[in-house]
Amino acid sequence: MSGKNIVLCSDGTGNTAIKARGTNVFKLYEAVDIQGHKFDSTLTPQVAFYDDGVGTSRLAPMKLIGGAFGYGFGKNVRDLYTELAHVYEPGDHLYLFGFSRGAYTVRALSGLIQYCGILDIKKVGYESLKRCVEDCWTAFRREAFKRVSESQRREGQPTADYSREDRERRERFCAVMDDTHVPDGSVTIDFVGVWDTVGAVGMPFEELRDLFNWVYPMRFSELTPSSRITRACHALSIDDDRRTFHPELWNEKGIRSTQVDQVWFAGVHSNVGGGYVKHGMSLVALDWMMAEAERCGLRFIEADRNYVRTHHDVHDELYDARAGLGAYYRWQPRDIVRLCRDHHISRPKIHISVFERIANGTGCYAPLNLPAQCLVVRTNDDCPWPGKTTLSDIEREGTQTERSTLASPDNQSLLENIRGTVQSGKMSYYTFVAATIPALGWWYALPPFPQIVHAIAQWCPYPNLVIGGLYACVGGLIWWWAKRVDDRMESVAQDHWQRHREALRGVFMNSWLAGLSRAHDVGVRRDPLTVRTTPSLVVKRSVGESKTG
Repeated sequence: MSGKNIVLCSDGTGNTAIKARGTNVFKLYEAVDIQGHKFDSTLTPQVAFYDDGVGTSRLAPMKLIGGAFGYGFGKNVRDLYTELAHVYEPGDHLYLFGFSRGAYTVRALSGLIQYCGILDIKKVGYESLKRCVEDCWTAFRREAFKRVSESQRREGQPTADYSREDRERRERFCAVMDDTHVPDGSVTIDFVGVWDTVGAVGMPFEELRDLFNWVYPMRFSELTPSSRITRACHALSIDDDRRTFHPELWNEKGIRSTQVDQVWFAGVHSNVGGGYVKHGMSLVALDWMMAEAERCGLRFIEADRNYVRTHHDVHDELYDARAGLGAYYRWQPRDIVRLCRDHHISRPKIHISVFERIANGTGCYAPLNLPAQCLVVRTNDDCPWPGKTTLSDIEREGTQTERSTLASPDNQSLLENIRGTVQSGKMSYYTFVAATIPALGWWYALPPFPQIVHAIAQWCPYPNLVIGGLYACVGGLIWWWAKRVDDRMESVAQDHWQRHREALRGVFMNSWLAGLSRAHDVGVRRDPLTVRTTPSLVVKRSVGESKTG
């Protein structure tokens, strides 16, 4: 059986197949049509593999270690690589999917495939396969995870894929060689699709993460995708404000042949990658990913594909990623402009569903971090962007609000106008953490506190009541401080988007009415969009613009 599609899936931290309603990775894995070729000989055979991800051990201590330190990350890569070696034959097509740290896993797997090739099971034998996989991982890890600065990571470029040294290395590792498909052992990966990639180490404080990575490096030393990846898609969260979960974007500088799309969607981390009970928002990103994978030859079960296509809902619940103990994650809104600039992305791509949610005012949705200059991405023309007539109306609407709209330099977001407020929010977070540390139940055991309690008891019969009152006052002050920050940010965002909401509603209504008379195209189109914080919302259309990459 040759020429088949091989699908390798890796999930995020602590995600298992039965958690909530499943992540997008698990939904996609289940939707892969692995039976169709048995009933229709014209269909390409497909096989699929799924890995739960790090932090899914049944043992609580191991689960905690896996979540914080990325324990099990290397094992997950090796397990998927082993499964691939078992089934791969020259001419097969590879599709890799991952969410969160699972996205990091499949990106590491793609690097391992390019560095060592795919082990030829006929050469190494089943008895030696595990040892050979360990050798490949050790060699690749030494090369891919080096101690480098952030600037070096962003500027690094992949080495040539056709050098004699690369071929000799793959021969040394007994990689599959085929004169027709893999003459030098370098395997082409047809598609890599990831949701909101985060690093392998997930500590809530980046200083601890950086220290651990210095002792035991687990970060890619370069972020540019290999030219042997034909298509790469990355769905990113706009609204997650946990610093630890800020995404690892691909560097788009110097990309030779890979077609890369990194698209931002409304919602927090798991609103984009899936896992919540109310999963309508995550299905928007899944629908886009499945559409892109279909264009690259992957086939899904029709019923599952139709379910995603008809049930995605950008107006579903936007969850609070910092609820409960999540409040201890370091707070920092995602600066899309800076993240894209750091990774040499000339113009960020925003999915059109983001503007649909803004237009309807669902949950008072008004993001502060949308860039002034961006490209609008659509899925299968399901929400067509307007024609020239409507664009003129938008421009006239913008002219009317020019003087009252917040000023902002080109290609910036509203975050630039409230940097002081953001810094105040960070300080309120640090104060919150500092104030709650002694209130976690063990503070009586610390040397200073018994003396404090004894001193208060000299003049008050209820020292614990006094201390509790002080903590209540401090807690109330911190709550008031954080609420002022939230109110200020919400006020700025609502003030800006309210000026454009009616115009956006008209745009979508006219577009949907016009779309009823047009055929439903297959594929993803892009329209350059300039969402200017000054003077207005302005939309420009470029006919026949090609995809970036």
